Amino acid sequence: MRRFHLAFGAVLVVVFVLTGQYMDKLLDHLHGMADLPRMLYRSRHIYVLFMALLNLGLGAYLRDASDPGVKRWQRVGSVLLAGSSIAMVVAFFYDSPHGGVGRMNFWWSRGAIYGIALGVLVHAAAAAAAMSRESETRAEAGERSEI
Repeated sequence: MRRFHLAFGAVLVVVFVLTGQYMDKLLDHLHGMADLPRMLYRSRHIYVLFMALLNLGLGAYLRDASDPGVKRWQRVGSVLLAGSSIAMVVAFFYDSPHGGVGRMNFWWSRGAIYGIALGVLVHAAAAAAAMSRESETRAEAGERSEI
């Protein structure tokens, strides 16, 4: 999973640069655009960077758990993070130009943010479970050596 998150984070950094170029070249650096779509483009652009950095950070520090159950939860968290990152890229292109006040039309953005939160919480719970199981294993090994 480490390699996946590192590679996926690097791809998202490239996507971040490309969405910046999209705003600059194709949308004339958002000049003359109404405030709401302009804010949505910029915020989704920054969210893509956030997702890239989150994946890179996870890739730098993630250790696969030895327990198969915990490892499965790590994979669930990783799938949620990757899917949410893709949803935020879609939100950049869909929610930004189509969002409007009073028209809760931010499905992609909302789903991505909830998915990221859930993915991080699942990874945190998996890490806590892995640490708990490691300390139990060490305690059992210590008890055996005393006998």
